[in-house]
Amino acid sequence: MADVILLIPSGGFASLCVEFKTEDGRQRATQKEWQTAAEGAGNKYVIVRSFDEFKEQIETYLTPDKNNG
Repeated sequence: MADVILLIPSGGFASLCVEFKTEDGRQRATQKEWQTAAEGAGNKYVIVRSFDEFKEQIETYLTPDKNNG
């Protein structure tokens, strides 16, 4: 399961799933399976490696019109 799930629909997605990893961290097979299932159900799934990247992903997700032109 993702570390954080933002249950707010935005930009055509049902929710945003965020997985935190260290710079060299990798997903386990079960995490990849969960990601595939989450994306298949209409959710956006991202892997972030820093707080700044996390903040950027949240801001981009919550303002899709602003970020697409």
